[in-house]
Amino acid sequence: MAGRLRPSCTPSPTNDCALPKWLGAGAIKLWVDGSTQGCTALLGKPYAYSSNGHCPDAKEGQGDFKSAKELADAMRPLWPDSAWRFQLHANGNQANQWAVDAFSQLQLEQANTHRMLLIHNTVGQESVSQAIGELRKGTHVSGQQKVPAMDLRVTHLIGHVAYWGDALAQMLQKNGAHKDIDIDPVDFNRRNGIPYSFHSDSMVTPARPLWFVEQAVTRRTWAYPDFQKTYVLGPQHATTVEEALRAVTIEPARQHEIDSWVGSIEPGKVADFVVLGANPLDRDASKGGDPTTLSQIPVVRTYLGGKDPASRN
Repeated sequence: MAGRLRPSCTPSPTNDCALPKWLGAGAIKLWVDGSTQGCTALLGKPYAYSSNGHCPDAKEGQGDFKSAKELADAMRPLWPDSAWRFQLHANGNQANQWAVDAFSQLQLEQANTHRMLLIHNTVGQESVSQAIGELRKGTHVSGQQKVPAMDLRVTHLIGHVAYWGDALAQMLQKNGAHKDIDIDPVDFNRRNGIPYSFHSDSMVTPARPLWFVEQAVTRRTWAYPDFQKTYVLGPQHATTVEEALRAVTIEPARQHEIDSWVGSIEPGKVADFVVLGANPLDRDASKGGDPTTLSQIPVVRTYLGGKDPASRN
């Protein structure tokens, strides 16, 4: 089945491989839990939903599985042939821990060399990120056994920061207080050597890459619905402009194992790219730029397969 669903050709400048020929399915996606802002993320200590927030009865939220073992059991039938990547939707810190535990168990049974992905990884916990980093290096221990190295990565819905940051800060408690809450914990990724990307979860938030970059660099959030309150949410998790640009270009391509085709401008790759009206790197605060204007940079021209679609009209 896996072979029939994979792309039927590889794009290159010397062949006619184009949409839809090279579309295919190479990954399995499972939901470990629900939505953080929707009161259905699976939380664990030190986190819980606040009893005086808009999820007063949610407590630790809920999972779509009963345990990490049940999650591993769901993946196991398709794990041994190593034909599939697995991508797990996990918002809460406990959901991410279950994902790590399930991956560890399966990797002990049979090593899978594909790039695996945790989608959202919203509620950060440093011990979980440390375990992800250890899995990547092959130093993680599960049940007194060292787990073979696994290429596990994360992707953040960075819109959590701008659109729901203040709401999440009020909804969630960490050690019983509304402070030091790590949302989209980029700094944990940095410290533990975890590659990360940003996504929109469209149609949840607009698919505007430069807006993702601005959110990641500034970490600004607003209190809805009047927008009178604004502040920086988790400044330690802010990125540089260069880090954020990588998170919307080459890193997503690597996560989906299509980086030999797209994600960067290199000889032999599919020439899909945009020409911008200004250099985003110049907007980095370290260079005296204003990162709050990153999303205002215009797209001057778009190229698909090395051609400007506008020129066909």
